[in-house]
Amino acid sequence: MSEDRMLMAMTALNRVLWTALAVTALSCGSPRKASAQAPGASFSVTANKTRGAVGLTFTLTNRGKSPLWINKRMSSEEDSSREPVSEIRLKLVGKRGRVIPFACSSRKLAAQDSDYAVLPPGKSATSEFNDLEECYFFDGDEAVTVSAYYLDVNPRPPSAPAGASPLKTRVDAEPIQVRVSGHQHSAKPSTP
Repeated sequence: MSEDRMLMAMTALNRVLWTALAVTALSCGSPRKASAQAPGASFSVTANKTRGAVGLTFTLTNRGKSPLWINKRMSSEEDSSREPVSEIRLKLVGKRGRVIPFACSSRKLAAQDSDYAVLPPGKSATSEFNDLEECYFFDGDEAVTVSAYYLDVNPRPPSAPAGASPLKTRVDAEPIQVRVSGHQHSAKPSTP
């Protein structure tokens, strides 16, 4: 084989290999964020209004076919907490992408064995944060994006009963938008 023919063959092979590599890369897709829902579980956050106060309701649902072992306490705290002890982590973002800091002090108590329960298939556990304006200071009337996820951060949870699987995976809720009035309340100790 002549040198020119060999060079042409290598160039053609090189094109085929690069095309195959590109097709493979495109079929795999780009790197994505981990699934928003853990296998067998879903998590959601909804806004509610009680006596004029804007609050949040969190719902953890077992969508699987077998029972889950969960921390049913479902307390909440700011997502940026350095030493998290709560199962629900919150992040509120207001105007121009400003992260709204949590302004209340909360009791940082570790979960107890009695906080755990079996969540049967098809059932849900809920928790509420009753008044956002008590613990967050908003810039007047604004739409706020609320992101939340459930994650049991207890390093030593009690053993799950036979047949139940511990839910140790992060489960994200779809972000929601909430309209707040921006009335500034004095921050006071709270246990969200």
